[in-house]
Amino acid sequence: MSVVYKGIERFVEIDENGLKTLDLSNFRIKDITEIKNLKNLTQLQVLKLSRNKIRKIEGLENLSQLQSLDLLQNQIWKIEGLENLSQLQSLDLKQNRIGKIEGLENLSQLQFLGLACNQIKKIEGFENLSQLRELHFWFNQIRKIEGLENLTQLKELNLENNLISKIEGLENLTQLQELELVNNLISKIEGLENLSQLKELNLWNNHIKKIEGLENLTQLQLLKLWENRITKIEGMENLSQLKNLYLKENQITKIEGLENLIQLQTLDLEHNKITKIEGLENLSQLQTLYLSHNQISKIEGLENLSQLEDLYLWYNKIPKIEGLNLSDPKNAQALVEYCKDLKKK
Repeated sequence: MSVVYKGIERFVEIDENGLKTLDLSNFRIKDITEIKNLKNLTQLQVLKLSRNKIRKIEGLENLSQLQSLDLLQNQIWKIEGLENLSQLQSLDLKQNRIGKIEGLENLSQLQFLGLACNQIKKIEGFENLSQLRELHFWFNQIRKIEGLENLTQLKELNLENNLISKIEGLENLTQLQELELVNNLISKIEGLENLSQLKELNLWNNHIKKIEGLENLTQLQLLKLWENRITKIEGMENLSQLKNLYLKENQITKIEGLENLIQLQTLDLEHNKITKIEGLENLSQLQTLYLSHNQISKIEGLENLSQLEDLYLWYNKIPKIEGLNLSDPKNAQALVEYCKDLKKK
């Protein structure tokens, strides 16, 4: 048996249960209905049609066993033609021209939905998607977080590069582990009270002035707050599981408020206004410390950092090397990075 599209013949091996996977990516397909024999592949589970020129979702009526449908990077305007795909678990519609979320009513088994890089302005149409685990919305035109009430099993939510000004509408997402809100218009950290399972929170490049609202995020391991307007390190008393903290490109003047971050391995404070290395006494697990582009004049306060392997001090005001135990091999990289800085000046 062969699958043919406009004279291009692609032979596929059929086992006794029928074809399970069909990949027609990069075939310049414009019309799904012109793929001959597609309607006969009733046992098909995976269909890949990415990077074509498809404008309409159609011709899938007989594919009731389909579990994964990839339509990434096409020219689709509307979500439709999915009524019979009740077994679908993964739907990728990233990089299309979709303006509205619709046509998902029968996809109750869906676990992954990719809608990034479209023209969506409102989150809606998710009433029946209670099994959804992963939802991608980056690069759309969304202004408000809403319509997620029924997604109680969601573990990853990506809303990067939208027009969101407030963190809200997340109350029911108690299983959420990863939240991406990069490059929005958020000015306050709030609305996270019920996200006790959250492990990764990314809020870089927003308008945040204060670190707050993190009290219940006791499982958090990664926190990215760079490129904001933060002036003080605070509000992280309960984040004892945090391993990676990124606060570069803010307006911080003092290293403080890190006492309880005993599991921290990476700390990024580059491009701030810090004048002194201090407040690191309890960070015995720290492996990488970024302090470049500050106003530091002396290497000090590193006595308890026995696990430190990488120390970055480029573009500071340090006149000489001191405060490093250079007999310890782990400080070799720190010396190399410091010397690089001297050579650049």
